[in-house]
Amino acid sequence: MTLFSRAKLLRKTFLTRSGEHHYSQFGEDCVLLNWFTKQRQQRFFVDVGCYHPTKGSNTYALYRRGWRGINIDLDADKISAFRLRRPGDISLVAAVSDRAETLDVYSDKWYSTRATLDPSIGQGPGFNRHAQVATTTLTAIIDATRYQGRKIDLLSVDVEGFDLRVLQGLDFARYAPAVVLVESLLTRLEDILASDLHGFMTAHGYALANWVGYTLFYRERARDESG
Repeated sequence: MTLFSRAKLLRKTFLTRSGEHHYSQFGEDCVLLNWFTKQRQQRFFVDVGCYHPTKGSNTYALYRRGWRGINIDLDADKISAFRLRRPGDISLVAAVSDRAETLDVYSDKWYSTRATLDPSIGQGPGFNRHAQVATTTLTAIIDATRYQGRKIDLLSVDVEGFDLRVLQGLDFARYAPAVVLVESLLTRLEDILASDLHGFMTAHGYALANWVGYTLFYRERARDESG
């Protein structure tokens, strides 16, 4: 082996990238970057239950590539973090549901990953924080921003058991997300396919296209069939 060949082999062995860096919890953003890799223009996302501007974020990798959008969480401290780290986005404190009403919000600690509007979760063990909040719909939130009427490229929803209610509060005819990421704690495919959430998405013209960790990926059926 020549010195040049050995140098090439050493470079290939030790300097080749061994994997993709991701920010989301289970690498969901790697799937998204693959799907959207040929779309270089600035795109629009909505992240409901956004939690943290970088850690576990399904949208930060896209933000770094020029995407911009709306981040929504019912915890004011989380939204303060977004406003500091991601000034190009609109970040809002809001409790999102399918209608405007007053609901109880439950949490187990400061900056919790488990804050929820779902009483079946929030009345369980460990939830020692409780307050009342006024809810609104996702449609109303978007309508009040500069993104009013703009088609959503990516909608990410992770709200601890309240995900279907959030989706039911979106006008799909107007905002028609190209891709929807939504949390599901179901562990069997047959249970997912029989769920109200899946039925809602298929009724609105979406196909289940991927499943990573706790995250279901839905794409508009026409888009999914065309690849």
